[in-house]
Amino acid sequence: MTAVVRLTEAEWMAEGRKRFGSNVFEWRFVCPACGNVAAVGDYRGRAPKGTSADVAFFNCIGRYTFDARPAFASGPGPCDYTSGGLFDISPIRVVTARGVVSAFAFDEVVVATPAPAKAAA
Repeated sequence: MTAVVRLTEAEWMAEGRKRFGSNVFEWRFVCPACGNVAAVGDYRGRAPKGTSADVAFFNCIGRYTFDARPAFASGPGPCDYTSGGLFDISPIRVVTARGVVSAFAFDEVVVATPAPAKAAA
């Protein structure tokens, strides 16, 4: 079993910005049940209106599609897993002012920050 990592909300947000930039819709998460990777923007038009950024870090996108397999069934994702259910296997705990919330891991791809432009001499 993977160790659970605890981060403050500020640390978690900083990690997301470091990996993917400031546009939260480009942030990608890995479902711990099926391994499917989805960006927050992928939830637009699937998750209930206006909630894509709020559910992408703890619900597999399969919860919002019609072709998802059950969580913990063998085979490729997406699945219908949520860390808000009976079994919480999410590897991240984010400590917020409202309490501790579970989160999927960020996708491992790190977006390189462009080097600052050199001043003309």
